[in-house]
Amino acid sequence: MSSPIACVGEPSGSASAIVATSARGYHTLKIDGYWCAKATPTGEFLQSSQFFVGGHCWRIYYFPNGKDSETADYISFYLKLDEIATEDVKTMFTINFAKVAEKRLSWPWASTTRYVFGGVTLPSSMTSAPNRPALQSLSLCPHPS
Repeated sequence: MSSPIACVGEPSGSASAIVATSARGYHTLKIDGYWCAKATPTGEFLQSSQFFVGGHCWRIYYFPNGKDSETADYISFYLKLDEIATEDVKTMFTINFAKVAEKRLSWPWASTTRYVFGGVTLPSSMTSAPNRPALQSLSLCPHPS
């Protein structure tokens, strides 16, 4: 039979921490020739060069006239994981326009999106921007003279 243990003095303590880390970065995409891009048919896209952020390769797909008939009056951007991932890639991203930040304009369409690019598939995540008249009213895309 064991003898009872007497608790004497101060209790011992311990501590630990969980540190969640994430990669941070950005990519600047310049759309040169906005007015020419408007001639791109609905459902067709222009793509950025491949870029590297957070240890992964990405591209941005730009649909000047939307991805389908429901979004034909809007411009749309897709963030594309441009590699085969063996496990989920969790992202949080914001698409914004540089001149909006530069001019300190209100940008109601900028929102942070969370998306998980999964496994060996090559999914995309879409962020829609304003319709073209709203975008053009901000003077971000002056018409060529």
